[in-house]
Amino acid sequence: MVGGMTRGVTALRSTEQRVRSLADQLQGALLPSLPAFDLVEIAWRYRPVAGHAMVGGDWYDVISLPDGRRALVVGDCVGHGLAAAAAMGQLRSASRALLLEGRSPLEVLGAMDDFAASVPDGAFATMVCTVVDLERRTVAYACAGHPPPLLVRAGTASWLDEGRSAPLGFHAVTRCQAEATVEPGDLLVLYSDGLIE
Repeated sequence: MVGGMTRGVTALRSTEQRVRSLADQLQGALLPSLPAFDLVEIAWRYRPVAGHAMVGGDWYDVISLPDGRRALVVGDCVGHGLAAAAAMGQLRSASRALLLEGRSPLEVLGAMDDFAASVPDGAFATMVCTVVDLERRTVAYACAGHPPPLLVRAGTASWLDEGRSAPLGFHAVTRCQAEATVEPGDLLVLYSDGLIE
């Protein structure tokens, strides 16, 4: 009996390892591997929640815009598992396409309201959309229910919280956008709520 239990536990661990490997591959395929940019440094870290097939609805993206600016996006779909990952993939792709069209963060959130409402498990997703203009030394930003970006400068930190509104999918919401100045050496931090909860 002990030998049978040992084989059963070994088979279960082997299955868990295969599921974890598949989940890692899926999440890696849905999230970008980022190329070098002319921003001084871009760093990211993604750690999926344990369980629920180890995939989730958080996403990030860095987009090189045709005019030389850079868009930075972080978002989060409600829930975990394959349904949240599928919604995340669609929302990330839609936000990327809208930004490549030259839309502002405010315009992106407005278009994402309709799109998120049409995606299963996309309603109530949150996202922060920023566009960094190194030539003008500005960052334009808008947040849909997402934690605000943090701007760190010379040992001080300030929340970029003026461009905040409700999560995606609320059609009666007034969206807003704000702008902040960025200087060489500044650190702009975008994150998901998993970091602070």
